[in-house]
Amino acid sequence: MILIGQYDSPFVRRVALALTLYDIVYEHRPWSVWADAGRLAELNPLRRVPTLVLADGEVLLESAAILDHLDECVGPGRAMLPRAGSDRRRALRVCALATGLADKAVSLFYEGILHEAPSPDWVERCRAQISDVLTVLELDRGPRGWWLGEAIGHADIAVACAIRFTSEAQFARWCGIAPVAASSGEGHGPARRHRLDLGGNRAVNSILHIIHVTQARCHPPAKKYLARKISENKSKREARRCHKRQLANVIIRHMWHDAERHAQTTTIDHMAAA
Repeated sequence: MILIGQYDSPFVRRVALALTLYDIVYEHRPWSVWADAGRLAELNPLRRVPTLVLADGEVLLESAAILDHLDECVGPGRAMLPRAGSDRRRALRVCALATGLADKAVSLFYEGILHEAPSPDWVERCRAQISDVLTVLELDRGPRGWWLGEAIGHADIAVACAIRFTSEAQFARWCGIAPVAASSGEGHGPARRHRLDLGGNRAVNSILHIIHVTQARCHPPAKKYLARKISENKSKREARRCHKRQLANVIIRHMWHDAERHAQTTTIDHMAAA
């Protein structure tokens, strides 16, 4: 099997996670829907990802159809979706909400990238839809570990991938440090090199670069991290990109922590005042 699409996509990621959990060996081709649109169109006229090429050459489109095939491959005993009844309908509802959330997050992201003056009405609509879906999912999930049953399912994966895209991955793209697959120009194989996204907030990108340079010179954990990446056969440039992405993740997690702490403090203050 050949999975086409970059893992930054929540739809590609949910398929990749299912393949991994099902112990299905696959080849990954991180084609970009922009840079590799020509090659992608030869397999998928929609030029969308994920696209899955089976061993016999059959091409499957859209994550839901791909996951349906994978469930069929592993059988009902391992399938991460109930076979029938209310549990199946509930899982499909959660998946629909999560993928709809991801779709709106993607639309919101490209609205700011592709248009010099984003539509305020469209942005507000997308944000309202995302907010409402998150509220519904939070109420639906409750205190359980997994959404349905005692094991991870497609519903859990779909929600996790959607939320991840709206958080760390989107922040990295906004900072301009998320790698973009670049066509090698060598036949029709997968892209063999990546480049940085030249968009994003260049001021924040500059700050991340300064932090990287400083840590690479005098911060032992950063030196160890970069050495490990180079030992994994990454070039110095690729290792630098990985480190900047790690820095962005650290920053956004600190921001979440600070926001949560501020919210808790505000709540306590309100309770004390009452």
